[in-house]
Parts: sequence; C-alpha cells; structure tokens
Amino acid sequence: SDFWTKNVNYLKLRNLEIGYTVPQRFLSKAGISKLRVYSLMQNLFSIDNLDGVQIDPELSGGSGVQYPTNRVINIGISLSF
Repeated sequence: SDFWTKNVNYLKLRNLEIGYTVPQRFLSKAGISKLRVYSLMQNLFSIDNLDGVQIDPELSGGSGVQYPTNRVINIGISLSF
C-alpha cells in the first residue's frame, strides 16, 4: 500500500558565499592594499511539499522530535594594509 508514502521532492540552498573586492584605485589614498567584503549564508531556504511541516526533508524518518535546521548568516571584512 502507498497510503503512508509521501512525495518529499525538495530544493534546498545549503551554502552561498557572496563577496566583493574593492578595486585598488579606490583604496590607494587611504593606504589600504586590499579590501574584501563578503557574506556566507547557510540553510538559506528550502522548497518542499511537506504541507507546512517545519522539518528538514534530509533528516531520516525515525522516531523522536525533528527540529528545523538553523539559518546562519555571517558577514565579514578582509582588510590588508
């Protein structure tokens, strides 16, 4: 019987890193040799067919409570003189 089976097709953006290096012509007057601004994002979004259930579709279906994965966003600056 397929009564208990569920379609769990999903699309998940797990890791995304975006960065920008400022061109040297803007930095030379300030005495900076390199400036990079970046952001690293984890578990940004997930699209699935789970009808409002807030669990990660990658988790194994065992007994017990399943919590959603944490969304993490890091922002940083890399600066060289």
